[in-house]
Amino acid sequence: MNSSSSEPPSEQAVLPAINPETAAGFYRDFEGKIFVEKVSGTPLDDRPRLDGILSTTGIFMQHGVQCVLVHGGGKQLNTILGETSKHPKTQLRITPKQMIPHIVAACLDIQNHIVERCRELGIPCQPLDPGIIQAERIPGHGETGRVVAMNTEVIRKAIKQNVLAIIPFGGRDENGSYLNVNADTSAAMVAAALEAEKLFYMTNEKGILIPNGQGLKRVLSYVDFDGIIELLRKKDRDGTFVINEGMLPKLTATALAVAGGVNAVHILEADGKALENEALTHLGDGTVIERIQTHHIAPAHDTDLPALMKIRQECSGPQHQTKSGTPFLKHMNEAELKKHIPSSLVFRHRDIPIGTIYFQPTLEYPGTGLIGGFAIAEKHQNTQHGRQIFEECLDTMREAGFTRAVSITASPAVKALYGKYGKPDETGEFAPMLERSRTRFVEGEKQDVVLYTFDLRPQENGSGQERD
Repeated sequence: MNSSSSEPPSEQAVLPAINPETAAGFYRDFEGKIFVEKVSGTPLDDRPRLDGILSTTGIFMQHGVQCVLVHGGGKQLNTILGETSKHPKTQLRITPKQMIPHIVAACLDIQNHIVERCRELGIPCQPLDPGIIQAERIPGHGETGRVVAMNTEVIRKAIKQNVLAIIPFGGRDENGSYLNVNADTSAAMVAAALEAEKLFYMTNEKGILIPNGQGLKRVLSYVDFDGIIELLRKKDRDGTFVINEGMLPKLTATALAVAGGVNAVHILEADGKALENEALTHLGDGTVIERIQTHHIAPAHDTDLPALMKIRQECSGPQHQTKSGTPFLKHMNEAELKKHIPSSLVFRHRDIPIGTIYFQPTLEYPGTGLIGGFAIAEKHQNTQHGRQIFEECLDTMREAGFTRAVSITASPAVKALYGKYGKPDETGEFAPMLERSRTRFVEGEKQDVVLYTFDLRPQENGSGQERD
């Protein structure tokens, strides 16, 4: 991903303050479950950040969560390998054989450092030998290996005693020789083998970052398995892949973990408070990739009104306006929005409303419904949620007896979606409706407002609307 490589500043190590009222439900669900955490790079050399992560992990363990920490290399490893090349396709290091003794020594130093910090913080831990991971050499990568098997019995024995199992990067081949195994992949395979509830990748980023259309980047809050594949193929406007070489191994490993049965993988900033928020709140701080999708679309209720107002507010910022500052989404006060609740749909993710859309009949056009209020919360845009709720809206209107639907927008993103399901109509029978909608836009931008029509009649071949 074309994200900044700058590292977040260190923060003072503090024991994260967990609100018992909000965390109690999560802890009940997580008791006896397994969390796997992977940390490497800068956080290992930054004592306050490492202490924050370990302190939060210790609190998880106090509440019955079984925890495993998989660590990669720190500055020592970068110094040892220097400008060692990476494979152009896998982005994994090509490890020279003569470097193995130095890597083994660095691995032991890092593990000893983590053990020392655990003991200082009063966290029971057990360092494990790289030999619990059986590896084989990857062709064309020197002494870089990949996981082929692991001794889960040793790991389970440690965590069942409420001890933090610390697994170093690397593994051993069938002859006992050490191989440099990527810690991201190791963590994914460990999490899958243990049937972990969650796998956390601690990074120097706040999550998966994607372009926001304004030359900046934002955190992608949620993506499913299919979304991972799309992200790996997605390019920016300049033709550059959205996922950069640094995030590529993590996202590839994430796909392995999710396919292997891990319920949720979280990519987040290496920070104790971020780890707490990601595990014990609905919205979290990073990106979550789930095996079983925890979202659904249903009719709205009056109790959703505050959340829907907030979503609409998020969708009225500068990035959702014309150059002159006119919001793409028409402003509504609470009373106006409440009138649309009976015909609104709400997209809920982990029971939190993150998107909405409504429809209403048009008196002057029998059998035709007007779609409006299409809004997706900022952190959940570009995740296919918009497509899903729009499709559900069309299906709901079809079932309600509408034969056509129309919707008006000036948003380039919404136009791209509408173009897959309908067609623009600027001079036909709906021209008066379009002209009325254009009145709130300034001259020079009125032509950007487009009315789309959608045929809701059953197709002869039974296929219905085209879906992507």
